[in-house]
Amino acid sequence: QDALTFAKQHTDITPMDIDVILNARQSLLFENGKPWMKKAKNGLFDVTMGSFDGAEVCELVGAYILTKLASSFGTECIGLYRDDGLAAFRDTSGHAADAIRKKITQIFKNAGLRITIV
Repeated sequence: QDALTFAKQHTDITPMDIDVILNARQSLLFENGKPWMKKAKNGLFDVTMGSFDGAEVCELVGAYILTKLASSFGTECIGLYRDDGLAAFRDTSGHAADAIRKKITQIFKNAGLRITIV
């Protein structure tokens, strides 16, 4: 929802567009003919692998997250391609690097996402 609000600042998105996007995220999963539910608490909401608009959803959420990261760290050291991100901080002490890691993790958590930083 936050990514759609962000996108509305940059392009025209009608309420019907939002309804279509959100309804297309409703996924029913079956295993051996029986319904299967993920452990996540967001019910039927999902961006399934191979979905027709999965790449577009990924790009939209990526642009939203990148904007959040850029507001904290600038645009010079952070990049994103599909679902892979890269950040490089030069001349950063161990303590500062850990603070950066915690801030990035919190930005993703605030967006309802998890991140692995290696």
